[in-house]
Amino acid sequence: MLASLFLRPPGEERHGRLYNSMERFFDGLRNLYERTLRRVLNYRRITIAVVLLMTVVTVWLFAKMPTGLLPTDDIGAIFAITEGAQALPLRT
Repeated sequence: MLASLFLRPPGEERHGRLYNSMERFFDGLRNLYERTLRRVLNYRRITIAVVLLMTVVTVWLFAKMPTGLLPTDDIGAIFAITEGAQALPLRT
């Protein structure tokens, strides 16, 4: 019974402008996802063929990519050197 003093039904809740604009944004994002998902599901075979083709091309490119960026003795560490600004001497 004490919770009924603190909780309101969903219809009575009031939200600010930021909340409402974010809700519109996420509703639009969900609607975009729904439209694109429906389109992809209408062309299932083409979608599967494109995914398989992209997988094969990715594996082929990975095998052909030169590995000169990573040294053979990579130890998995990153070293960085920073230099701070010189402080002015304090006056006493």
